Amino acid sequence: MVMLMLVLLSIFLYRKGTLDYWVEPWLIPVLDSLESSEIAGVSLWVRVAISFLLVIAPALILVEQIISRPQIEFDRSSKNPSSWKELGWILGPFTLSYVVFLVPRGTFGPIQDRYLLGLMPAVVIVLLKFRQEHSTERLSVPSLVTLAIVSIFAIGSIHDAFAGCRALVTLVRVVQDSGVPRTSIEAGLAGDGWAQDGWTQLEVDGYIHDPRVQTPVGVKPNPHDLKLPKECMWYFTSFTPAITPRYFIVAEPKSCFAPTEFAATHYTTWFPPFRRAFYVQQLSDGSK
Repeated sequence: MVMLMLVLLSIFLYRKGTLDYWVEPWLIPVLDSLESSEIAGVSLWVRVAISFLLVIAPALILVEQIISRPQIEFDRSSKNPSSWKELGWILGPFTLSYVVFLVPRGTFGPIQDRYLLGLMPAVVIVLLKFRQEHSTERLSVPSLVTLAIVSIFAIGSIHDAFAGCRALVTLVRVVQDSGVPRTSIEAGLAGDGWAQDGWTQLEVDGYIHDPRVQTPVGVKPNPHDLKLPKECMWYFTSFTPAITPRYFIVAEPKSCFAPTEFAATHYTTWFPPFRRAFYVQQLSDGSK
């Protein structure tokens, strides 16, 4: 029944064109690494398969183990009085309500991984309960391997993210030191550079120009009218009217921009590709 519901949900979201939004939370760091590497053309269904392998399949196995577990009766006078039924009443209403609130968001927009933090306590409690009923003297080999993989990936991905942020900040400072004002540099096309642009917007105007939020009277609209193809536009540009971009920080050179005299800033990572770089490009004559 669970598998049938997952299949029907996948078909529905696929026809809505938003299936990728539901795959996204589990795979944001993985797909970022794939897209920034030489492995190109990762299709939607490959992402679905990876998502199923990493998240849905283990969840189904855990549910199956819980359902088919041997019935263990605990002494009510002991320190372990809780039962699965009691945990269900404690955790179930909140968990179901939280998932229901995620459904509209996942159907019409992206689900970021941070949205799942609310479900983490319930998952941890269920795992601890399962471990309590199936305790052994030592952890199994699959558990140790899983722990090692998750630990290595978590530490390595954070290291790579920080290395990229340091390289980005360094390159922005190089451009500024040449006499270019920060309000003429757009860093959003370099991934995490949107935070740099947002901070510049806050320093100059004191607000983020989010069209979904009512802004004060007299706020200037976004003045940008760049004639650029879609792949060279960054959605956050409309949020930062204080920036009139002439120079762009990019993760790889784009044909819609012109080269500059600034050298690329290279940095190393723990995960492939191990050598990465940020580049500075400028508006071409046809885009101005």
